Amino acid sequence: MTQPISTTSTHSVLQLQQYLNLLSRRYPFITPVRANGQYDQATQQAVMQFQRELHPPVTGVVDQGTWNAIQKAAKAQDLPDFAPRSLRAFPPTANVLPDTHHSYMRVPQAMFQALLPLVDGIQPDIADGIHGPASVANVRWLQRRAGLTENGIMCLQTWNALTRLYEIMITADPELLSPGRG
Repeated sequence: MTQPISTTSTHSVLQLQQYLNLLSRRYPFITPVRANGQYDQATQQAVMQFQRELHPPVTGVVDQGTWNAIQKAAKAQDLPDFAPRSLRAFPPTANVLPDTHHSYMRVPQAMFQALLPLVDGIQPDIADGIHGPASVANVRWLQRRAGLTENGIMCLQTWNALTRLYEIMITADPELLSPGRG
């Protein structure tokens, strides 16, 4: 990333926000941000807090050096790694097409609903296994943010992106679910 992050993809900004939220667990001087994929004022403030304490100078711009420092600090957290955990809740060869029903769609739908108060862009849905309009919209939202083909089909790549986001936003910091956060 050679340009400031404010001029890069939504996916890069979302990843930055996720890293900043991980760092806020260890460093109380970093204010948690809403992971919305936009380099907004709250994100810039968190970057400046990181720069002030851990990687001067304070510019609010995420250049290559700042990006590397944030990424290194986030990956050094007590999490073993950022790879999705092996969970066989979604069949590896499944491709759930829009307007179909599969019982194993209930897990991704429930995960999206857990993420709903924390991440902008997710639509309310029911974990009923029906891959209807709201479910498809959530899958498309995730595919767009993860840089995948935006086709609304729930597949293994989309599942992996969802489990990674879920792990970072939910299981990495359960306090984000407490009232008044997010």
